[in-house]
Amino acid sequence: MAFVIPAHGVVASENDPTLSTGQYRILHDPAAIRFVGAPTGAGKTYAFIRAATSGKFVVFVVPTQALAADIARSANALRSAPPLAYIWDGRQSENLRHASTGVWYARKTELDQLRSLGGLLVTTPETLGQILFNVPYLTERERLDVAMILAADHLVFDETHVYRERAWGFLHFWMTAVAFRVAQFPNQATRLTFLSATHSNMWDTFSKQPEVLPSIAWTQFDESVSEKSSGPGFRWLHGDVRVSVHPDRSVRDLASQILPQWLADGHRILILYDSIRELANDTPHLAALMRQAGIEPEAGMVISGQDRQADQDLSNSGLRAGIQPDSGTRVIVGTSAVEMGVTYEGVTHAIIAPGTDAAAWLQRVGRVARGAIPGEIWTAKPPSTMEVFYNQLVTWDREGGNRSIADIRQTFGVLRSVNGPRAAILGAAYWGMLYRKARHIYAFLRQAHEALTDSPPPSDGLSAIYHTARTTGGQIGGRVLSWITAVDRTLQDIRGFLPTVHLRFQGGPIITYNREWAIRWLEPPDRVSDDGVWEYARARSDVLRDRPIMRIERLVLLPDDDIRPIQIDFGRGGEANAVDEYRRYIRSAHLPNELKNSIHDWVRRSQLLIVIPDPLPLADSATF
Repeated sequence: MAFVIPAHGVVASENDPTLSTGQYRILHDPAAIRFVGAPTGAGKTYAFIRAATSGKFVVFVVPTQALAADIARSANALRSAPPLAYIWDGRQSENLRHASTGVWYARKTELDQLRSLGGLLVTTPETLGQILFNVPYLTERERLDVAMILAADHLVFDETHVYRERAWGFLHFWMTAVAFRVAQFPNQATRLTFLSATHSNMWDTFSKQPEVLPSIAWTQFDESVSEKSSGPGFRWLHGDVRVSVHPDRSVRDLASQILPQWLADGHRILILYDSIRELANDTPHLAALMRQAGIEPEAGMVISGQDRQADQDLSNSGLRAGIQPDSGTRVIVGTSAVEMGVTYEGVTHAIIAPGTDAAAWLQRVGRVARGAIPGEIWTAKPPSTMEVFYNQLVTWDREGGNRSIADIRQTFGVLRSVNGPRAAILGAAYWGMLYRKARHIYAFLRQAHEALTDSPPPSDGLSAIYHTARTTGGQIGGRVLSWITAVDRTLQDIRGFLPTVHLRFQGGPIITYNREWAIRWLEPPDRVSDDGVWEYARARSDVLRDRPIMRIERLVLLPDDDIRPIQIDFGRGGEANAVDEYRRYIRSAHLPNELKNSIHDWVRRSQLLIVIPDPLPLADSATF
């Protein structure tokens, strides 16, 4: 059987019928910080593009390059000269370096224009984070700092459900800075907005704690949704969407059954995977199914964190690769990079892997049937054991009938869970890292936090270890300080993307992968270039393992300057399990008991593994 998510839309604001009630409140609510929930397609981003066209300066922080490109394209369709939107991300910096242009020089020029004329600065959290550490000045002597970001009318973090425990200190910094500025200049200061169609529990956990943020500084609201047209200004978000669930069938199986027919019927189709391995295996098959329907593979595009860096699918299927499909793209194939906020006009049908939780599934469903047009989604089996949310989907499929978007959200409750105590300890450690690495930023942060909460900044225990090590001095103190420096580098990686590695398949372009993923899924490279590029003489599809390596060896740094190998067993808890072994190493470290016990306790609470770069073992594939 199947169930139907009925068509639904948003009600127009009484104050401005060209905006929904939620869009209007986003732009006009006086609270310093706003946590805003709204279904996919509700126009959360459009509200800020609208503000930019009226001369407002908006800093818009997004988790993926695909979403950055989508937002900039929409904005620049409204004003292209000068551009209404600029993108700051790794791709932009790479292009500027190839053109022998100073990265921060170009960015400062763009920023000056946006501050003067209004517009959107679309960036990633990693790029924004560099400003905290004065990277523009240290690398290029460009004066571009936090104060210039806080000169924006709006600072927006989009798709905030993607942020995990490691990001809390970074987000808490911006919350505190904005709330403090609003307290000083209530009619002029930046407003900070967190947007998501699927908020995690982090905001409820922390926003209601006065020692984190006083309740007077923030507000939380959701967009109103209706299944009935309610007069002028009402806007449909999605048409009726028929959802079927197939717990025994893979994405490949479902595509084999239905893709040629959907293409013959003229539909534009989205196919989403949880696994890059499955995507790589299946793209040649998808290309064959397209030809079966009389459509050449060039009418398909692969969008993933890796393939976007090449012009063609790395599996040599004939599909294109990139981040922005054109109007002639009939089949869009991707991974989780596609599920977050990106709008693909005219997509009516989809075959999707279910994702890792209810938030991922709802985000994927939201890519389909925008506006009033109906659509259809086939949900494949999960990669391993069925999660609770997937069991609920199977039940709804069996029972049939309608399931409103409001009922779905209420049934699932918390769509993505974050470990509150771990987020708190890592957040406090991030602030301590600012004290050690960006003292001027920390001084402002401390002043702001104490003014807002009448309490000192959060303490994580690591700062106490730092001061004890400085007091101890000598070799012992110096070794602990070196370990804390390594911890600080780890804390700056707020989404755990590092380390990365450059690869080249069969003479193709150099692309960047997460190093751990590459070690687990790829065979050892044929050679490593002098620049550290992993070189393969074969195509990616020929070097992908059938199953990932479940145990890999990493080198970890101990607080007594010792380096030990540690096994990360992905079949038994992965890095979380390895932290327990790491703590046992710390117990045997050659340190005074006071320091040793404090460090052991901090690692227990933070669950942070301090990994160091290690040489690539070419010969021993068992440890690769």
